[in-house]
Amino acid sequence: MKDIHLQSDSCINGSVIRIFCPTSASVCVFDTGVGNTSFSADNININTTVSTTPLTIDKWSNYNFWTGLMLAVLSAFLIGGSIILKKKALLRLASTGETRAAEGGHGYLKDWLWWGGLLTMGGGEVANFTAYMFAPATVVTPLGALSVLISAVLSSHLFGETMNLLGKLGCMLSILGSTIMVIHAPEEEEVTTLTEMTEKLLDPGFLVFASILLVTCTLLIFFVSPRFGQTNILVYISICSLLGAFTVSSVKGLGIAIRTMFSDLSVVRHPLTWILLLTLIGSIIIQVNYLNKSLDTFNTLLVYPIYYVFFTTVVLSTSVILFKEWGAMSGVDVVGTIGGFLVIVIGVSMLHLFKDLNDPSQVPADCAQSRDSGNRPVEDVEMEEPLSVTRPLNADWHLGCRLHPVMVHEIPTTFTPSAYMLVVVSSGYFIQDAGDIIFSGYAKASWEFLLHHVMVIWCFLYAVFTHQYVAGAVVALFVEVNSVFLHTRLLLKLAKVAPNSHIYTVNKLLNVVTYVTFRLGAQFYLTWYLIHHYSSLDHALYFLTTMMLMNIMILIYFYRLLRSDFFSKGHPHSSEHKFAQD
Repeated sequence: MKDIHLQSDSCINGSVIRIFCPTSASVCVFDTGVGNTSFSADNININTTVSTTPLTIDKWSNYNFWTGLMLAVLSAFLIGGSIILKKKALLRLASTGETRAAEGGHGYLKDWLWWGGLLTMGGGEVANFTAYMFAPATVVTPLGALSVLISAVLSSHLFGETMNLLGKLGCMLSILGSTIMVIHAPEEEEVTTLTEMTEKLLDPGFLVFASILLVTCTLLIFFVSPRFGQTNILVYISICSLLGAFTVSSVKGLGIAIRTMFSDLSVVRHPLTWILLLTLIGSIIIQVNYLNKSLDTFNTLLVYPIYYVFFTTVVLSTSVILFKEWGAMSGVDVVGTIGGFLVIVIGVSMLHLFKDLNDPSQVPADCAQSRDSGNRPVEDVEMEEPLSVTRPLNADWHLGCRLHPVMVHEIPTTFTPSAYMLVVVSSGYFIQDAGDIIFSGYAKASWEFLLHHVMVIWCFLYAVFTHQYVAGAVVALFVEVNSVFLHTRLLLKLAKVAPNSHIYTVNKLLNVVTYVTFRLGAQFYLTWYLIHHYSSLDHALYFLTTMMLMNIMILIYFYRLLRSDFFSKGHPHSSEHKFAQD
């Protein structure tokens, strides 16, 4: 018999005590000080009243979340560090003149540093495996992005690899997103025994979900992969990501089995334990195989961020359907978790996609020609790619700087035809909007917005007619991603949607995240670029002065946004202001 003594806390009427008895136990006894209450498997429901007896409970379960969190962070440090150790060993091997690993050599097997990296990675994977035993998958899986950050930072310091401004911003966003997810993630486990795990796995909703994933993976492996695997980056990555649902589910179940094994060895004979083990081994083998194929075929800068996004999305979906980890979360926590994940996605993507920004080998052909030929007339640009009025309708048009990252680095002279057309059309939009402010009678009440539009129009028209700073105008237009949520906010206010409603809460959180990421991020990057290259830029004083004025304005608007949506005291505002408040 195991006694649980309660010393410092008190149980009052209505308190719930959860006790896990091993399957071999036949009877559990409550000694309440008033009388003994016993129950067995046939008499599981107990209603008892404890009035004055001081009792305390075993609080070990309260530490499960933080234990899992620390293990997940430790795993990220170990895996990130292991990459550095193995890379150091490979560089040392190359310096000795032996055959490199990329050329088929295996000399690294004689290096203790490489083995140290391998063991460190093994320790990280064990820590990650153990983290699933204590914390929700919603927390553990996204924190894997920290290993990318750690390896990037260590490479910068130990190997002299330069990390540009966008890479550093990506690191900061990854940390910010991870913090947001930890704050809003569920702290309580929904599955604690193999019996509960069996019930979850046999739930109709999960059976349908798992069947869809299994059929999709089968089609991808046997029909799609042989035909399109070598040409489409999403094929191999989709196989790896979809199998992640089975991997994480198996790890979670095996973690429960291992934890139960310390008190009840009969769990080893449970069929589910072996089913989960075989599923884990099979899914890992297939995942590693197709991930290696993907890395061998496509650019690593694209593979890792896409794989992270796909894999984490599948795991989060699995946690919702199987473990119901989000069932007890409030709407704000759900939005916070999703928002944190999106911030991590942006950070990881920036860290990977812009990592080799200064490497000439990474320059796309059209951008390289633009840079080498200087300020070419637009007619020459049209020779490479005809300008089309239908191009603005493309959803990815405004992401030209992401697709051609050299534009971010060579702002004065580099641009693509689609980027040029984007600036032309955007200039027309700002001219139309400025005219609307003037002719609708809001010029005096919203003078600061009119001033903003005038400065933007002047800068954009300068780019259009001189073919300079076109890339800078495109970077500035990244702020329009945030405008989607600003306009949604205005529409919700016009529709008199309650500020405490779920849809308004979701929009205001996304509004703040995109304001910081796209609006403030784009403005501050352009400011830094103008200061850093001040001596070599034409009309740098004018553009820097304009940028500083805009920075002041967007910070004031950000203050107004926070005051209105998060710290509002209910003061009415004038209806004469078209934009200033709403």
